[in-house]
Amino acid sequence: DYKVTGVQTCALPICHPRHGQVSTLVRGAPAEVVLQFGAPGVIAGRLTDGGRPPAVGRWMIVLERIYAADAEPAARELPQLTMPDLDGAFAFAALQPGKYRVTSQDSAADVGTIAGVIGYLDRRQKIIPWTKAEVDLHAGERAEVRLEAMVEARSEEHTSELQSPCNLVCRLLLEKK
Repeated sequence: DYKVTGVQTCALPICHPRHGQVSTLVRGAPAEVVLQFGAPGVIAGRLTDGGRPPAVGRWMIVLERIYAADAEPAARELPQLTMPDLDGAFAFAALQPGKYRVTSQDSAADVGTIAGVIGYLDRRQKIIPWTKAEVDLHAGERAEVRLEAMVEARSEEHTSELQSPCNLVCRLLLEKK
């Protein structure tokens, strides 16, 4: 049992390794606070690079919870990070129902550290991810996502127009199972 005193309002996030995170805003000194977890879901997927498994360490997969403007939680969840395996497969488990964005960032260096995550959060509105998917995850559901990043060869006649060393074309296939 925990007792909080001297606080008018506080955010109370609860994290469970198998059920994910829920939170509430506690006002005053209620006798009891009840938080309910929905059945956890999974977002799994596969990233390919030009139709082939990605090079090891080239891509970082980022999962970010999306909140409606009128449904802001008491405590926002931090983005979750993972690296695809040798075949490009990845998964995020223990997710509560809601909307999520899955992105593939070109370099693990972008978000591979705490400072990188903070920087990512500060600039995420400006980032154009190479690939992304948005998933509306329901209780107990497993959503499958396919991300495809294809690199096109540079054309000599268009090199002055390019802002980066290569022209990236991204496609997204979202399959819900």
